[in-house]
Amino acid sequence: MAIFGGVELSARTGDVVEVAKRLKAETEGLLEVAGATVAAPLVRAGLVDEFLIVVHPTAVGGGTPFFPGLPSHIRLRLVENRTFPGGAVLLRYEAKG
Repeated sequence: MAIFGGVELSARTGDVVEVAKRLKAETEGLLEVAGATVAAPLVRAGLVDEFLIVVHPTAVGGGTPFFPGLPSHIRLRLVENRTFPGGAVLLRYEAKG
């Protein structure tokens, strides 16, 4: 573990869902993950409380779906939006259960 800018960073190996459950039980702090590959199994397991999505002003012709293989839709509630210089937009959603 390392402290960087007041944030404790930790790298773990193993099944992402089991690691997340273990970390959630060990700490009261925020667990943050990045990328659809890591996030998708956590979403499917119902372990994600909040989604932060940054949209950049760029159009591409393909890519990786946000959360491949979800069994159904996820209801979200927008709790914040913010625009940054250069046009990027942050969208923060809460999972509605």
